[in-house]
Amino acid sequence: MPGAAAPERCATAAYPRIGRVAARRFAGRSELSVDPDLRVYLSDLVRPYGVALREDLLERGVGHTYGEMAEELIRETVPEDGPVDLLILAYAVHDVRPGRSTALYLGEVCPGRPMAFTVCDQGIAGPYTAVRLASEYLRTGDRVRALIIVAEQAALHYEPPTRPDTPVTLPDEHSAVAVLFEGVGATGLSAVREHAGIAPGEVPELLVAQVSELAAGIDRGRRVLVLGGGLSKADAEGLGIDRIVAAPAGRPCTGVWHELAQGHAQWSEHGDFVILADYDRQLRTLCLCAIETGGAS
Repeated sequence: MPGAAAPERCATAAYPRIGRVAARRFAGRSELSVDPDLRVYLSDLVRPYGVALREDLLERGVGHTYGEMAEELIRETVPEDGPVDLLILAYAVHDVRPGRSTALYLGEVCPGRPMAFTVCDQGIAGPYTAVRLASEYLRTGDRVRALIIVAEQAALHYEPPTRPDTPVTLPDEHSAVAVLFEGVGATGLSAVREHAGIAPGEVPELLVAQVSELAAGIDRGRRVLVLGGGLSKADAEGLGIDRIVAAPAGRPCTGVWHELAQGHAQWSEHGDFVILADYDRQLRTLCLCAIETGGAS
């Protein structure tokens, strides 16, 4: 694994600082979606569980590879003279490129040939886990750089498990977001929290408690709450938040991160305090990410 050695831990208690954020939607399909090996690969995966393949999707050739999506975002966010030390790819829906570790491939094409790995099978919690891991790595040095790529493609080539109380939400489109962390500074990522085993009825109370705790003592800028598709504004009733932003429901994994890409520059200009939050009804996980913006690093 390229760049596997981590730098020694530094004494600073500063926050991992967000340098650049980019988001992109991808139309059409990857040609690898018609690769006959995809059917063989997925057949082997689903056979032990008695799950049927979506032959109609396989015949039509739909889906987008995360490697192609991520490469475009790497070119947009990572300068050649700013090599990355760590790259984490996070996704919930399977890739359409069988037979290759996409994260390791991206580690080879990304400037710096960073240590690279994937976080998956965690639903919407995957990106939060990736950010939490990256933030710990970033605390090892004041010049460490990490890139998080969150991706989702809209084709699920097998029948999802049927649970009437928690239907599977698939993306409406192919999309990806890249978040580049550049060392540490006076403002940046201040907290990531993941709460597992939370029943839907427990979500509003826990969300209010967590947001109130994270935002306590914030006396500058606005307090902005970005809700993913698993949450609604009704879940946030009673909060003293200056602005609530609802991410589109059609982007279950990338929604809040798309909103971060769109709003980061303005929020930073105003020195706002931003909380990203989402809930996965199938896995019963509530996730929050708090970001201090603005100020000198």
